[in-house]
Amino acid sequence: MPVTEPIRVGKDTKEELKKLKIHPRETYDDVVRRLIEVYKLCRQKGVITGMEFLTPHEQASGSGGGS
Repeated sequence: MPVTEPIRVGKDTKEELKKLKIHPRETYDDVVRRLIEVYKLCRQKGVITGMEFLTPHEQASGSGGGS
């Protein structure tokens, strides 16, 4: 079994992740990995720039460290 690390998310975030499960036994790690892959694909295809996910302060300062 792969090594795991606990992460903290808000209750509302956990509920949203739960709604995104394809199967009840799918892990939250699988859900997050799928979201990451979709995000990367959208960035690659130019559907999103990544700036949509930054706060106004981060956008103004040019930070965000995107890939």
